Amino acid sequence: MFYGWILLAALSLIYFLSLGSIYYGFSVVIPEVVASMGWSRTEVSAGFSIINLMLGCAPFVADWLIRRRGSRFCIALGGAVAAVGAAVVYLCSSLPLFYLGTAVLGLGMTIQTVLPGTQLLTRWFSRRRALAMGVFMAASGLGGFVAAPSFAWIIAASHNWRLVFVAMALCTLAASLLALVSVKESPEEVGEVPDGRKATQANAAATTVKRSRVHQTQYPWTFREALRTYPFWAIVISGAFVVIGNTIVNSQAMLHLQDQGLSIVLSATVLGLIGLFNTGGRLLTGVLGDRYDPRYLLGAGLLVQLLGIVVLDQTTQPWIAYLFAVLFGIGYGMASVASFPLIANYFGASSYARLFSVRSLVATALGAVGPVAAAMAHDSLHSYRPVFLGFAAIALLMVVMAITMRPPLPPTAD
Repeated sequence: MFYGWILLAALSLIYFLSLGSIYYGFSVVIPEVVASMGWSRTEVSAGFSIINLMLGCAPFVADWLIRRRGSRFCIALGGAVAAVGAAVVYLCSSLPLFYLGTAVLGLGMTIQTVLPGTQLLTRWFSRRRALAMGVFMAASGLGGFVAAPSFAWIIAASHNWRLVFVAMALCTLAASLLALVSVKESPEEVGEVPDGRKATQANAAATTVKRSRVHQTQYPWTFREALRTYPFWAIVISGAFVVIGNTIVNSQAMLHLQDQGLSIVLSATVLGLIGLFNTGGRLLTGVLGDRYDPRYLLGAGLLVQLLGIVVLDQTTQPWIAYLFAVLFGIGYGMASVASFPLIANYFGASSYARLFSVRSLVATALGAVGPVAAAMAHDSLHSYRPVFLGFAAIALLMVVMAITMRPPLPPTAD
């Protein structure tokens, strides 16, 4: 059996445990922290923004660690760092300590998950790259589906939101142990080749890729050459709005739904359903992304995502909340996966880690604005509507940008 499939299963479980518990678990905790600590929504939401800033900045740290110590070390270290961050939040009694804990938590989560995982998959998979990335990234949505209601139950049963951070630490440490025993850096390490094919099969597949509807570059793009292309920045900016929509929803949806009269458990269930349908959207992009250019999936997913936020603005009944979860989950799932194979397909694997880091820095720096802007809007206007509908209007322009871009031409072809 091709070891790449075993590796994919292990990486998916790591993603499930780490990002699924931290990112979605933190969303469940926000209303409880506001109520118990006496901090404003803006102050607590800033902690979620800090986690998202780490998602943008920490990939550079992950890239440095991968180049010097390898992906296995990077993933294992990330879990230990995240556990330290969870411990700081558990013990905190002031906003500065709360922010320090969220920063360390976000740093650990980031260097444990997305970049080392997708970097490994670009080495192990070529012909089935989008499928592998779709399966991998679907794990975080599934993690959210499990973590959100589970953590809400912990809070309801114990009346202690801090125990959620104990659960987060245990999840990230378990993920670190899994990485130490399962991660292999490349197919060559176990005497295999990408996709598990023989050399003759690989050559035949390379010819097929050139004739398929999915562009995969044969030019060895350098980092600086890629930065000078319009398609790269179109991927980055449109992908940034995917992230902005997600940070707004994950930081404010629990608060908004409870404002509308839904219980904490029902609101957490809706958040968990987003994770479930997020999983479906990511798998859909994974299945279709090797057959159709992922730019169309990026645009389609972003369109469905913004429709979900419009529905959230109108949520007054449980069934509307469930509709929001379906639309937003599927849309975000599709769009969030699409940019990763796009970067790999358009610019190759050699510069992928650094290009991914730039993409993450821009996307999450902009995404970090979402929670604070939404919370400030509510604190001053007592409504999320300006932020929800403003996002939808701008995101519609990003849909057009995504579906109209074309694969970059190598510099020698200009």
